[in-house]
Amino acid sequence: MKFFLVGYMASGKSNIGRKLAHILKLDFIDLEEYIENKINQTIYHFYKTQGEEKYQEVEYESLKELIETNDNFVLATSDITPCIFDSMDLMKNKGTVIYLKIDSNLLVERLKNAKKNRPQISGLEDKELEEFVREQIKEREEKCYNNASVIIDANVVSADQIATILKYQDKM
Repeated sequence: MKFFLVGYMASGKSNIGRKLAHILKLDFIDLEEYIENKINQTIYHFYKTQGEEKYQEVEYESLKELIETNDNFVLATSDITPCIFDSMDLMKNKGTVIYLKIDSNLLVERLKNAKKNRPQISGLEDKELEEFVREQIKEREEKCYNNASVIIDANVVSADQIATILKYQDKM
């Protein structure tokens, strides 16, 4: 079983993913941690020095590596992973893609405290951040997030509930 958690920055992919993997007795992989180990530097630094296009190439290759070399896992992707190249189709063909949908106001509040660690938003004022997040979520939902196998309102659903949903779905 392969489960891919997708969603916007600060939607809880890593936290929910760890809990979900524990409940389902699967390995947990955080794609961004995997990439940092692979490139031997922080994503922030790589992104700032190499650029977005090069980072997305590394991200896509890393996703393919993980899919090819691991059988059972819960993978927390980055916010852009499902939208680059054919990543969404690749993940859907190899497992279940779960979009953790979170209200944009909640995401903005979470991101206000994490701006310095995220290259895309590090220089934005709070008002700019609100507009940026809303626009990107709308764009990404249309382009990729809404194509997930399962869409879960992560504002109200816990990791335990997600695990129950996935166990039930797997038996169908």
